Amino acid sequence: MTAATVPSGPAQDEAAPGRRLARGSLAAFGSLLAVSTAVSLSFWPGHMDPDTLDELNEGIHNTYTNWHAPILSAMYRLIWLIGLRSPGWVLLAGVLTLAVGFYLILRLRLPRTWSVALATLCLVFPPVLSWEIQVGRDAWFTAFLVCGFGLAARAWQTRGRSRWAWIAGALIFAFLANVSRQNGVPAVLVLCCALAFLALGSVRSWRRTLVIATGVVTTLALLGMQTGIEAALQTQDLHPDQVVYIYDLAMMSRDEGKVLFPTALYPSQNLQPIVEHSTTASIDGILFGPTSIILIPLPAKQYGELRSAWVEAITRDPEAYVRERAAEVLDLLNVTGTPVWITQYPEFDPGYSALLPPVNSAAMSYVLAFAQNGNNAFGGVIFTAWVYVLFLLAAAVWFLRRRTAADWIPGLFAVALLLYVAALGVLAPGVIYRYVYPAIAGTTVLAALLVGVALAPRFEHLRSSRTVVAGELAPTPPPASED
Repeated sequence: MTAATVPSGPAQDEAAPGRRLARGSLAAFGSLLAVSTAVSLSFWPGHMDPDTLDELNEGIHNTYTNWHAPILSAMYRLIWLIGLRSPGWVLLAGVLTLAVGFYLILRLRLPRTWSVALATLCLVFPPVLSWEIQVGRDAWFTAFLVCGFGLAARAWQTRGRSRWAWIAGALIFAFLANVSRQNGVPAVLVLCCALAFLALGSVRSWRRTLVIATGVVTTLALLGMQTGIEAALQTQDLHPDQVVYIYDLAMMSRDEGKVLFPTALYPSQNLQPIVEHSTTASIDGILFGPTSIILIPLPAKQYGELRSAWVEAITRDPEAYVRERAAEVLDLLNVTGTPVWITQYPEFDPGYSALLPPVNSAAMSYVLAFAQNGNNAFGGVIFTAWVYVLFLLAAAVWFLRRRTAADWIPGLFAVALLLYVAALGVLAPGVIYRYVYPAIAGTTVLAALLVGVALAPRFEHLRSSRTVVAGELAPTPPPASED
């Protein structure tokens, strides 16, 4: 029998669905890459601030501090050395990572075409787009965390060795999220617990404790790995937490009507400059520019005195601390204030300019159409953070009350974002939109997921697509088995 007349056997028939899935996944990734490229080119080389420039320069000069994100700066050095020296490449990587994360979360319940379409809408939704185009830690943390949960979602949809591969990928993004933001540990812990659940299976009775313990140990291991790599990079410790201490002491000084800073740090002990040049929203006036009264980073001795003064002030008057922190949270969530610095202009970036000025101008006009009076410093109603946080609370309850792991993954994602916001209540040194950006981006994709699920029964082609991904709508986790 010639090759032309050999009939297709069982092995060939079984391979066909796998090939179709691979082609479909490749097409989906190609679509997301095209959208991410279009977004990145529209804002190339990305929006930056002084922190961004410091991070990039640390990578270029191979000298690192823990004021920012030294491991990510070292990663930028790698692409800089191979000749991809424009920050635009970092922008593209961040946007694509966020897009893939959105897509994978949506694929938990929706078919491929809808997932690509809704992921695209999430990317260009102004509150997401406005900081997605920033080259900086908040955008990176958001993309890494979203993609980590997206990979966890994909792990749920597979079994055997494939599941372990997706879990390993999610752990990589958990590590990257950890090194992006010092205050991201609570959110990363939830992701690690989700991965432990996927690895260990049922969470009945004593296994719940095992899952949580495994998540904690994994998170500590990631932190240990981070410490080891930063030591290998000879990272200088500048005690970035000092900004939080300065903020709290400034706010409590205003509240109590007396200077709480140690004399060695602030010799004049004059309250008036603190009152005039700081607000609940910002202490930039007392740290930077001609009105600066405290120069950061502080030497080690002054840092120790500052921390001691901070501890003493809180223990002496905990009510004052709670009042100033409550005021900060209400302002941060835009209950008492408006979203601040929702985006930035490329003109703020020394040495960089827009690659496609007309396209960039049109793209910026789109974002600013939703700001207050077209001002990039203040967001309009759709940027209001408390609305997104309330939705996260509702989404967490709704998803976690259900009985399938396919719902627990987005439910835990909502919990991770809520814990991230909660950490801001004690760690944020002021009020700025980028602090709540991860919660807003995460809420956006969860809302898209729920809308897609609500609309799915209305369309026959959605109902027929339920078999596209194995286990996609299964009521219980698929049994673990080897490939």
